[in-house]
Amino acid sequence: MKLPGAHLAVVERSKIVDYLLNDSHPENKGKAQYFKSRGYSSKGWRSLANAIRLMAQTEHVFKSMDSPHGMKYIVDGHISSPSGKPMMVRTVWMIRIDQKVPLFVTAVPI
Repeated sequence: MKLPGAHLAVVERSKIVDYLLNDSHPENKGKAQYFKSRGYSSKGWRSLANAIRLMAQTEHVFKSMDSPHGMKYIVDGHISSPSGKPMMVRTVWMIRIDQKVPLFVTAVPI
């Protein structure tokens, strides 16, 4: 199964700049180091957002589950990196109740 509405997927700037690429975020747990080691930066945040969005459109849903706010979807796959180093990540998406747009929640290296 593909992520429903993947062509509409939204990856907000704040999720990339303020969370994934932010070394000082208390819940980052090394994610910033991982993504930065692959050549991603806050200045070029759109390239990471685009890579994550493309992965959501091409890879299959690994797992889905109900949550109080809607459906959560986990999508695992490879994304490209500016450094050329391979990247395998797990992404989490949310489609809120009564909406059709998948919103990016987080990504973790796997």
